[in-house]
Amino acid sequence: MSKSASRPVELPSHDWSASPVDRAAAWLRRRLDPCVPLGAEVVAVGIGAQGCDSTEHSTRLAKAIGDHGLHAVVVNDAELLVPAAGLVAGIGVIAGTGAIGVGRDATGETLFAGGWGSVIVHQPRLAHAFRRRIGRAHPRLSVRLLDEQPVAGAVALARRLANAIDR
Repeated sequence: MSKSASRPVELPSHDWSASPVDRAAAWLRRRLDPCVPLGAEVVAVGIGAQGCDSTEHSTRLAKAIGDHGLHAVVVNDAELLVPAAGLVAGIGVIAGTGAIGVGRDATGETLFAGGWGSVIVHQPRLAHAFRRRIGRAHPRLSVRLLDEQPVAGAVALARRLANAIDR
C-alpha cells in the first residue's frame, strides 16, 4: 500500500511515558510522522494519553508538542470514553492493573481520581526500589518526600522517582 493511501496503523506503546513532557512530545511526534501520507501536513492533534493525570500536566505536554510544530489538545485517555460513548457528560473509568476515573464538574474543570497505575503499577522497579531502599514506609513518608522534592504532588513525586530509576 502506498504511503499516500489512508490505512490503520498499529504502533507499540510499551515505552510510553507521559513524563518528562519534552521526551513524551518527541515520542508522540516520532509515532505520528510515519503515519502521515506523503504531501500531507498535520497542523493539529488531539491526544488522549495514559499518564496525563492532571490538567497542568496535559497543558505542559500540549505546549511541548507545540514546540514540535503541532497545535495540540491533550487529555487523559479516560476522558475520551464519555464522548466515545456518545455522551455529553459523565465519568470515564479505566480499570486494569491500575485505575483512574476522569470527569468534569459543572464549571468544566477536569477532576481526577486514581491514576497511580501508570507510575507505580506499570513500573515494577519503582515498587522494588521503595522496598529495598526505604523498607517499611513511615505513614507520613509521602508528605516528607513531598516537602523535600520540588514537585506539585504525590503523582509528580512518583513520576520523578520512576524517571530517576530509569536512568
